Amino acid sequence: MRKLFFLLLVSASLGYADENIPGFVNGDVASVFKTAKDKNQIIMIDFFTTWCGPCKLLDQNIYRSSAFKAYTEKMICYKIDAEKGEGIALADKYEVRVYPSVVFVDADGQEIERKVGYEPDINRYLRELDRIILGKDVFAEWMKDYQKNPSYESAAKVAKYYLLFDLPKAAPYYQFAMSQDPDVTKATTQELLMQHASIALQFSIDSIGVPEAENFLKRFPDHPASFGLAADLSYAYLRQNKNDKAWKLISQTYEKADDTGRKNIEAMYQRIRQATGHTTKEEDYAELVKLDGAVARGASRLIEIYTKHGDKDKAASVVLNWIQKNPNGSLSDYNDVGWSAFEAKAAEKEMAVALIKKWEMSAAADQNSYVADTIASLCEDLGDKANAVRFGEYAVKMSREGSKMKKTFEDNLKRYQNMK
Repeated sequence: MRKLFFLLLVSASLGYADENIPGFVNGDVASVFKTAKDKNQIIMIDFFTTWCGPCKLLDQNIYRSSAFKAYTEKMICYKIDAEKGEGIALADKYEVRVYPSVVFVDADGQEIERKVGYEPDINRYLRELDRIILGKDVFAEWMKDYQKNPSYESAAKVAKYYLLFDLPKAAPYYQFAMSQDPDVTKATTQELLMQHASIALQFSIDSIGVPEAENFLKRFPDHPASFGLAADLSYAYLRQNKNDKAWKLISQTYEKADDTGRKNIEAMYQRIRQATGHTTKEEDYAELVKLDGAVARGASRLIEIYTKHGDKDKAASVVLNWIQKNPNGSLSDYNDVGWSAFEAKAAEKEMAVALIKKWEMSAAADQNSYVADTIASLCEDLGDKANAVRFGEYAVKMSREGSKMKKTFEDNLKRYQNMK
C-alpha cells in the first residue's frame, strides 16, 4: 500500500532538504531540550518523512527563505524524521499522524500549539509564528478558557485546532460548538462543519466525511471552501470505485470555478480525469516522453498508462526494467513500484521476490506497515500463503494501535490466513 500524506497531490520528486538548514540545531532530542532551557526559548519541532512532498516544500520555500532566518534566533528550530531513530518515539508522544506536523513546545515539553500541512503564503505563516512565540491567543489559552467557562468561541477554537490532526479529540468540542448554533448560521460554524468533513475525507473516514460533505455542498454551494471540499469528496468517490460520481462532481466543480478556484483544484481534477478514463490515449501516450522509467514515480505512472490502455506486456516490462536498473533503490521506492505492479497485475512474481529481498536487506527503521502490506498483497495474488501471512502479520504489528489502517491490516490478515 502506498502511504498517504496530508497534501496528496504535491510532487514527491523534489530534492529533500537535509538537516543543514541555516539556523536549525542538530543533535539528539535531549540536547535540543537542554538548549531550549539554557536559552529560555520555545522549540519548533518539524516532524517530517522522506516521502512527504509538502515537507520538502516547507523546507525549500519557508525555512530556507531569508525572512525565516530571524525566527531561528527567537526559538529553537529542530527537524526530526518521524519514522527513524528517536523520531518514532517523539512522534508517538505528540501523537503526530500527518505530515508535515510542526509542534511548538516549551522547554519542559508541554505543547503550545502545532501547525499541520504546508502553507504557501509565507507572510501568513510568519504571522502565525509571531503569535505562537508571543504565547498569546494560542491553544493552551483556548483550552484554559473552555475548561474555566465553556463557550461557543472557546469550543470552536479548540475544535478547529484538534481537527487538524485528531478527529476523536476534536469530537466533544466540535459537538459543543455545533450545539450552540444548530442551524449553522454563523460563519465559524460553517467553517467547522466544512473542516470536519474535509479532515474525515482526508483520513479516509468516509462514513463520516462523505455524508457531511454532501450535506455541506447542498446547503452552502457558494461557500468559498466548497471547491476544495468538492475535490476531497470527488477523491473519496474515486476511492470507493464510484468513478462516475467522482468525475461528475469534479468536472462540474471545475467548470463552475473561477481561475483561482481552478488553479487550487487543478491537480485533483487532472488526477481524477486520468483515473476515470477521461483522458484520451493520445494524451496519455504524449505524456510517456516526459516520464523516466528508471525513477519510481515515473515507472509507476508508466505502468498506470500502459495498464489503462491494455498494454499489459509493456506494463510488465516497465516493472522488470525498473527492478533491473535499481538494485540499490530504497525500500520506499520499491514499495511504490511494487504497489503499482500489484494494481496492474504486472510482473507480480518478480516484484514480490525483489521486494522481499529488499525488505530483508533494509534497516528496521526503514521497514513499515505499508511496505509489508504491499508484499502481502502481491503474495496473496500469487497464492503464496506463507509469505502473505508473514507480511500481513508485520503490517498489523507495525501499524499504530487504534488506527483505521490497523483494522484494515487485521482484516487483510484474516483473509490471508483463510487462503487455501
